Amino acid sequence: MSSVNGVSSSSTRLSGLVSGMDTDAVIKQMMAAERAKVDKLQAKVQIDDWKIDAYREVTSALQSFYNTYFDSTSALNLKSENSFASFATSYKNTDSSNYVTLTGVSGAQAGKYSITELKMATSAVLTGSNASKDIEGAAINLTDLAGMSGADNSIFITVNGNANFISLPTDGSITSVSDLKTVLQQKINDTFGADKINVELNSTSDGIKFSAVRPTDTFSINTESPALSVLGLDSSSLSNKIDLDSNLTDMADSFNTALTTGSGNAIAFAINGVNFSFDASNTSIQDIMDEVNANTKANVTMKYDITKNSFTIKSNSTGATDKVTVSDTTGSLMATLGISGSDDGSDASVTLSDGTKIVRSTNSFTYDGITYNIKQDYTAGTDAVTGEVKEPIEATITADITKTYDYIKGFVDKYNELIEKFNSKLNEDKYRNYTPLTDDQKAEMTDEQIEKWEEKAKSGLLKNDSILSGILSDLRNTLYDTVEGAGISLSSIGITTSSDYTKNGKLEINEDKLKDALANKSEQIKRLFTKSSDITYYSLLDSPSGKDQRYKESGIAQRFSDIIQDAIRTSTDKDGRKGTLLEKAGITGDRSEYTNLLFKEMLGFEEAIDEMNERLDSKEDALYAKFTAMESALSKLNEQQSNLASLLGTGT
Repeated sequence: MSSVNGVSSSSTRLSGLVSGMDTDAVIKQMMAAERAKVDKLQAKVQIDDWKIDAYREVTSALQSFYNTYFDSTSALNLKSENSFASFATSYKNTDSSNYVTLTGVSGAQAGKYSITELKMATSAVLTGSNASKDIEGAAINLTDLAGMSGADNSIFITVNGNANFISLPTDGSITSVSDLKTVLQQKINDTFGADKINVELNSTSDGIKFSAVRPTDTFSINTESPALSVLGLDSSSLSNKIDLDSNLTDMADSFNTALTTGSGNAIAFAINGVNFSFDASNTSIQDIMDEVNANTKANVTMKYDITKNSFTIKSNSTGATDKVTVSDTTGSLMATLGISGSDDGSDASVTLSDGTKIVRSTNSFTYDGITYNIKQDYTAGTDAVTGEVKEPIEATITADITKTYDYIKGFVDKYNELIEKFNSKLNEDKYRNYTPLTDDQKAEMTDEQIEKWEEKAKSGLLKNDSILSGILSDLRNTLYDTVEGAGISLSSIGITTSSDYTKNGKLEINEDKLKDALANKSEQIKRLFTKSSDITYYSLLDSPSGKDQRYKESGIAQRFSDIIQDAIRTSTDKDGRKGTLLEKAGITGDRSEYTNLLFKEMLGFEEAIDEMNERLDSKEDALYAKFTAMESALSKLNEQQSNLASLLGTGT
């Protein structure tokens, strides 16, 4: 809309030019009461947002407590009997633990354990023969050797990672292959050290053969060495070890036993009934080992021992029922590696002095509350060869009361920290005069003033909150409710609520009383905490009728676990509800982050704010339109007065 008589349209709102009135200030004052309603709604949005943060702080504390003491994978799992079965082990001879370790767990009986024999469980394993052949040349023509000159008369050798050129004598001094062998041996010894490589005559005594002195030594001759052909060497076999990364067809002549393939360079074999097939022209030994080792059904590990220059295929399991069976189905790869047939594993056994023999398929197992971890074979008695007398291995298992006490104390300390977190929220002072600041208010304050104000405004948001009060009450009741079959209570073993009211229900421990109970009532303490119900927690989500029965049949740990899960679980019950805290405020990363009650309430407030702002904008526009009309009318009136004055002036 164009300007009329110097009065601006409502789009620019340059008003008051005629009347001299501060239209913006007048309208702002007229709208103040209406805008205050928006500010109140925005304050409600901010309060809900702060409440979400406060609830999630409690949720996080509960989650941490649950993960530490009630998650089945936690080493401190309060529901596990092993958490209350702390034992110490000592050995008569200090080296006994080199052969076996004994660890007491739930059900262990303190006392002495004497072992006369240990047998380790073994895996089935097939071991191949020497995989690669020595570097052996064909017949040498000494005339060709004498005719060489310059750089052509050398070979490039690498020994254990060190490389150098070895020059061949071309001055005609070599009159026999035996002479050449002697000269080469000396040059290699001078360059790499003695006792690294043996230089010998080949099987027909008309050529040279190179071999490692020790199986741990690795050497190779570079395929680009100019004098290879003169020495009768084939460039396809110039290392004393297997090249794991070369294609099988390229290294076929390197094997000690000839490699054959099927049609189209196919090779295939079976391990434990699992078939493997490859194209030898584009497959390396490393490729084959990787595929075999990744196959969980074959359940083996294929390895190359560079020291022994041989391959092994070993089962990933142990025990007498363990087996490895290997056979070629196309070509001869397994036979070439010297691997064929089958092998069985063996069981582990522990023989006690009373004649009891415990047999298991693994080297670590638990029997009658004792976990045995066998490390070496051992037989007590007199060695028939050396005459050495080996005594039975003696281990003494004793209850470690201090360790169990420390565990329970650690739980009590963490519980008290959790209680303190709840009480800090429930009893926090509320400052009713400190409401969320508006943007206009913040504009007039410093950052420090804003921070201090909002600290007061956030205080007491969960004061006397019914959800937190309910969770806290349930946890406290669990500490005092009877556990059927335990025969004891927390108070009877020295764990009581503090009589100091300022501690708001925190637990205290009578150390002497608890340690005495651990020494004399360990099984009852175990039941008090770890007793469990056959009714599962998650079955109650679909059918809650058994909840009271589960509570009745459970010990303290399972009851605690259920209460916390009722508050923070992400799974839903038959009505689609998650834990109470998640229903109220949600957690980050879960669907509840955007479906919780407070978030929905915030959305409702924001929708109301949007609708109210639209109405207020329309009302404000209408007010500006009225003032614009007034300015226009005043402008016309002034114009008429001016015209009248002009006419009157003219008439005189």
